[in-house]
Amino acid sequence: MTFYIANKNCLDRSEPATGKTAPSCVMCKYVNDYENGSTIFVMPKSLLVKNQEELTNWTGLKSLIYRGQPTLTKWKGETYDAILTTADTLSRHYEHIRKMLTKPLGFVLADETHLYWSSASAKRTQFILALCRKIPRNLWLTGTVIRGRLDSAYPVIQMIEPRYYGNHASFMNQHAVRDAFTGETIGWCNEAKINAILNIHSVNNLFRDVYGDPDYIYLPTHVEINEKHWKYYHEFEQFANLELEDESVLYATEAGVQTLRCRQILANPEVLGLKIPEYGKDEWIFENLLNGDYNKVVLFSALQGEQVRLVEKIKAKGFKVGLINGTVSTDKRGQIDKDFRDGDLQVIVASPATAGVGLNWHNCEVAAFVSVDYMDDNMTQATFRFIRGKRNKTIPIYLLRYQNTIEDKIYGIIQKKSELAARADSSRKPLKGLF
Repeated sequence: MTFYIANKNCLDRSEPATGKTAPSCVMCKYVNDYENGSTIFVMPKSLLVKNQEELTNWTGLKSLIYRGQPTLTKWKGETYDAILTTADTLSRHYEHIRKMLTKPLGFVLADETHLYWSSASAKRTQFILALCRKIPRNLWLTGTVIRGRLDSAYPVIQMIEPRYYGNHASFMNQHAVRDAFTGETIGWCNEAKINAILNIHSVNNLFRDVYGDPDYIYLPTHVEINEKHWKYYHEFEQFANLELEDESVLYATEAGVQTLRCRQILANPEVLGLKIPEYGKDEWIFENLLNGDYNKVVLFSALQGEQVRLVEKIKAKGFKVGLINGTVSTDKRGQIDKDFRDGDLQVIVASPATAGVGLNWHNCEVAAFVSVDYMDDNMTQATFRFIRGKRNKTIPIYLLRYQNTIEDKIYGIIQKKSELAARADSSRKPLKGLF
C-alpha cells in the first residue's frame, strides 16, 4: 500500500498466490476516501465475480460489474464507487462507464494485464495508454510482464513513464535484433534496461518469500507412439522441423502451417478424419494417473479436439470429469472448480491458457501437460494453480511427449522464452526440469 500511494503509476508484478488483489482493493478505498476518486477495475471476464467479492469484503465500496450493452440497457442512473469490466468492454463503452461513477475517475486498476494489454499494436492497448495519461493513478497487476516477446513489456512501461521510450518504434530500435535481409525480429538485446525499469517502478513479492520454495516437480515423460499414428505424422515432420528452426517462431504465439498440422495429428488426428487404433498418451494416462492411485487429477491440453476426446474417454471409464476451456462459460467454470475442490469431480481437463488465472487446486494430487502451446507464461500460470498456499507434499507434474517428434522442440521454444523473460526480469527464474 505504501508503494502504491507513493507511486501514482506503478506495477505489482508479485508472483501468483502472493496476495496482490487484497492491497490493490484497499487502494480503491484510499482513492475514494482521501482523493475523492472512483475506480475502474479491469480484468479477464473469468475474474469479474471473484474480484467483486474481494472488493466488497475488503472495502465495502458500492460496485457494479459492467458487461456491456446488457448492463447499459438495465441502468437507471445509479452511480457506483467502482466499476468492474473487461479490457474490450472498457474500450468500447468508456463514456457510458464514466457516467456511472459516483466521483471523477481517479484510479484505473487492472488485474492479469498480460492477457489483454501485452500487444502494443492492439487497439485496446492503444486506448488504455491514451486513457492512462489522463488519470491520476494507474496500477497494473501481473506476474508475467514478458509474454513470449520482449516488447510485451512495452505497454506497462509506457503506462508508468512514457519518456523511457516515447513510442513502440523507439523500443524496438533499442531492443530488437533484426534480420538484415527481411527486417524480421530474430532476437532481443539490452534486457538489463527493462529489468532496471521494472525494479524501480514495481512491487515484487516472490512465492518463495511468502511460502518457501514451490513444492512441485516437472517429470518429462516420453510416450511410445503407435505405428499407424507415426506414419500419418511423419509425412509432415520434415517441413515442421524447418519451421521450428526459424528463430522468429520463438517470438510468436503460434508456428507455421506444417507445424500446426503435425501437432493436430499428434494430439487429435480424429479431427482430421484419421483413424488411430490407440493413442499412446491416452493409454499412459489411464495406466499411470487414472489407475486408482489418485483421487484428484488435472490434465492440461492446448488443443480443443484433444480436450474433448479425453473428457469423453474419461467419462466412459466411469470417472467424474469437468472441462475448462474457452468454450465453457465463466459461471460453469466456477462450478466445475468448486465441484473439484469439494470432491464431487475426480478429474479436470483444462486449457492452460484458460485455467491459468483465478483457480486454486492446491488439493490436487497429480497433474500432466498432455500438450502445450508455445507460451512459457501459460505453463507457469497453470503450474501455480497447484501451489497456491502451502502444500503437504510435492505434486508431480508430468510433461507428456511422443518419442522422436517435434514436441521436444516445442518444449525447447518454451524454455528459450522463459530464459528471455528471466533476463528482462531478474526476479523470475527460468523454467527448469523440462528435459
